[in-house]
Formats: sequence, structure tokens, C-alpha cells
Amino acid sequence: SVPDSHTEFLEGTRAIYAGVKRAGVKRLLVVGGAGSLYAAPGVQLASDRQLNQLRVKAVDKHGPSLGEPDLCEIVLERGGAPLGYRVGDCLAIYPQNDPDVVRQLLRALRVRGQEVLHTPWGAREAWRCLLEDADVTHLRDETLELFARAAQSTREAREVSRLLEGSAAPAMDLLELLEACPSARPRLVEIAATLGSVQPRLFSIASSPSVHPNEMRV
Repeated sequence: SVPDSHTEFLEGTRAIYAGVKRAGVKRLLVVGGAGSLYAAPGVQLASDRQLNQLRVKAVDKHGPSLGEPDLCEIVLERGGAPLGYRVGDCLAIYPQNDPDVVRQLLRALRVRGQEVLHTPWGAREAWRCLLEDADVTHLRDETLELFARAAQSTREAREVSRLLEGSAAPAMDLLELLEACPSARPRLVEIAATLGSVQPRLFSIASSPSVHPNEMRV
């Protein structure tokens, strides 16, 4: 990670809070958190030597055409050496799962979160696996089959089996499955082995480094 970034973040946050209180401001709106997103597996934006120097230079909004959504072009800029990308590349942002959902999952599975699991993504702490690696939103057939086998209630096993028989993807996530099937409590390591991976969000780079060497437009 970036040296002392955690300490600097906390010190800066406390200084902002103190200044707001002295100014008598009653409400403070904080927008941020992008630095904790992943630019590649295991590489956070805040620790990427190239991406952590990017800043938003401009945001150009384009009005929608009839029947089309709003379009927005974001211009990212970095001073110094040119950005290392090629025409046709994409900027990948790896999102995280909702931390509140992760906490609820840990409670439902009676897991503290610090346990190290051997998962498809390697040896990972339970909380990190659920937050960063596993797709807990879109259930796969393997997960449903695991719960159908583990259910102690015949009724619950039948309900999960019906989901497997449907042609469409099940309209529930992992937390909802745990709530709907309380008699089934497979171990988290078993559940993780059936889950898919969190997929990156890809943004097409609409610029050329030969024209804008220090900019990236998405």
C-alpha cells in the first residue's frame, strides 16, 4: 500500500471534522472511497503507482438523443511520464460488495471474519473473500445444489430445488438464500467454492496516448 496512507487519511479526516465544528457547520457530506476499488486483482487504486496519480481533469456531459441515456465523458490526467495504455484498451474497476451485506453474511454464517479460508482465490480471510472476491449477488447452480443438499427441512430443500428447475436465474442473492433456507448452514469455505468471482466494470478508453499522452478519456 501507499506508505503512511492510512495514517495520513485519518489525520486529514480528523482535521476536516475539527474545522467543520469550529465553523459551526451542522452537516458534512463526504464523497469518496474510490481508492479502495481494485484496478486489477489484488491491486487497489490507492496502491497502483500509475493510477493513484490520476486526477479528474474534466467531466463533459452530453445531452441524450431521443430514446438514449445520458452520456458522460471523464478526462483523467496525470502529470509527468505518459500513461501506459494503448488504443483499444479498457479501464477496469473492480467493485467491492456492500460491507453491510458482508457483515450480515458473517453473522448468518456464525463466522467472525478473521478466519483464513482456502478459496478459489487463494488463502483469504473470510471477510476479505466476501468483500472483494466472491460474487454474492448472482447465485450459481452449484450454490443452490449445495444448499439443497444441506437443508435439514424437506420444505426448504424443495424450494431450493424449484429454483434449480427454473429457466431464469434465481432472483435472490446469497443473503436472501440464507434467510430463506435457515436449516442449511454449509461451511463458508464450501459456499465460497461454489460462488463466482466479482467481475470488473470495464470502461472503454476513448483517447489515444499519441494525441493525449498524459490523459485518459473514458
